[in-house]
Amino acid sequence: MKIDMARFLGIAAIAAVVAMTMVGCGEKGAAEKTGAALDNAAQKTVETANTAVEKTGAAVEKTGADMQK
Repeated sequence: MKIDMARFLGIAAIAAVVAMTMVGCGEKGAAEKTGAALDNAAQKTVETANTAVEKTGAAVEKTGADMQK
């Protein structure tokens, strides 16, 4: 009896792993697409902010150099 139960649990575990693998291979859902869009927007925001900081820093350095002349 114990061997049958162990065999059943083993088969059930394998079936569960296969089922999870099959579900994970599908197309992106709405939440995944939204998450990807948010990631892209955040990345662009960071890049824009970095560019603005660099330009501001360059302007401050130029102003400081002009004031020393």
